[in-house]
Amino acid sequence: MSKKKSREELEKEFEEIELKNWFNVYNWNALKDKSYEEACAQILKEHFTELEDNFNNCSKNNCRENNFCQDGHDGCANIKSNEEKFTEKRMCYALYNAYNKEPFGVLGKIIDYEVPLKKDLRDKKGKIDLLGYDESSGSLNIIEVKQPNSNESILKAILEVFVYSKLVQEVKKNFVKEYNEFIKDKEDSISIPKEIIFSPNVLTFKQATSGKQLEEGLSNETKKLLSKLNSVLKQQGLTEIRFFYFTNKIEKGEKYLNTMTVGDKKRITFISCFIPTFEQKDVLRDETIIQK
Repeated sequence: MSKKKSREELEKEFEEIELKNWFNVYNWNALKDKSYEEACAQILKEHFTELEDNFNNCSKNNCRENNFCQDGHDGCANIKSNEEKFTEKRMCYALYNAYNKEPFGVLGKIIDYEVPLKKDLRDKKGKIDLLGYDESSGSLNIIEVKQPNSNESILKAILEVFVYSKLVQEVKKNFVKEYNEFIKDKEDSISIPKEIIFSPNVLTFKQATSGKQLEEGLSNETKKLLSKLNSVLKQQGLTEIRFFYFTNKIEKGEKYLNTMTVGDKKRITFISCFIPTFEQKDVLRDETIIQK
């Protein structure tokens, strides 16, 4: 069992990050660990202005300006084995297939998944898990998803969706234009207005570490940091970060997904008796405010 790091050791790790901006910091390994969350939140809060200024000065260098929509995003995947395994990626495919024509509650119609933001497609990081359009609220939802057995802390998810939303806001005009072209020929097509508001969202499971934290309540330091992040988002024309968790419990060994062969790929769907349901949590007030 590895020794728990001290606050001083975490500060040293932070100081060793070459360029301190939100994009580089959200990949800091310590953020994944729930036991370091309060100390990490304190450190980030203390360096908040530096992180924000550095991010704003170089964010366009981190984000592509076009080619967000990728060919072959049809809800099908190349699956070689263990077709019924429930993973984060396969769950996103199934959600897309279930809700690309009808709204998934307040998260809207799921219009795409695995949306790349970094310039290099080979980079595994920097992808929006799900993109949802809620016509009723006029919001385009950037959704960061965590799978049932995820041990990553809620702070990691917060910083991921914060970074992705800020990056997309920088290229909003091209992003919206490209997605309108992407969906215009689809059945039940929609048109995203130019004045759309981007909304960052975290979607997890109650049994995941991040979900348990939502239920138990965030630490005071994480709440303070979240409030500062939300203020930045609102100043830049986005909404505050919203939090949701699935009320479905995923049992190990149980089947929740179906696959159907389409050419050389597999279309992934939920089994007929599995209907995803979720609740929304106001983490700053510790209130459950919506149930679907």
